[in-house]
Amino acid sequence: MDSIGETPEALAQATAALREQLVAAADPTEPEASDTFLHRFVRWAKMDPTKACERYTDYWAKLRELFPSGAISATDSDGLVATLRLGVYEIPPVRDREGRQVVVLRPRRVDYSVATPELLAQAVWVVADACLEDVETQRCGICILDDFDGYSIAQSNRKTSSLVMNSIQQCLPVRVGVLLLCNQGWVHHVILSVIKLFVTAKMKKRLTLIGHHYDRLDEWLEPGSIPTELGGTLEYDATEWLDTLCAPK
Repeated sequence: MDSIGETPEALAQATAALREQLVAAADPTEPEASDTFLHRFVRWAKMDPTKACERYTDYWAKLRELFPSGAISATDSDGLVATLRLGVYEIPPVRDREGRQVVVLRPRRVDYSVATPELLAQAVWVVADACLEDVETQRCGICILDDFDGYSIAQSNRKTSSLVMNSIQQCLPVRVGVLLLCNQGWVHHVILSVIKLFVTAKMKKRLTLIGHHYDRLDEWLEPGSIPTELGGTLEYDATEWLDTLCAPK
């Protein structure tokens, strides 16, 4: 993979170097990781073991904060299962034109009588972990399709925004290639406020406001990768995916 500098030799060398740095750091609270797991961080860091080590350390610090059990699990609590089943975050079986996994966000489905900011952040980790089980997603990253249709001001929460954006930008080894915001409408000023407070300069460059101009999505997505409500032909039922995600392991 030229985009991240991956060859079998480069991957092996970077993984070995990362492991050496982790051994030197000797944090007893971090479990020994398999090479397969370390590959997530090496690919995120484009074969840079030092950068991968920093992300790995931040990853475990935040994971222990969000998941006291020390493991990402969709069944960590009944509250997390209920939050996932709201369908705020979904992974349809499609990719964008660059091979990135499409992740659909529907903020209108946030229900604070069911979820808390912490549970919504946990849900992001569960969904990201599911994405990263796929090697191509580790390499190519994700395309976030954020549909604000039906979103209300009551669903805006700074703590949720902070926890979610911190996780994505500072902790998880997931490469966000593009963030497409659709139907932002009247909440435009709320979104800009969130962007100003929580979005890094690097992420801002990857953000595009689509509004109701769905034809602009064609630059990144084939019609079959765009949900029908956004002008595409993708029809899918996330029930089976959620059932699998939330099934006891």
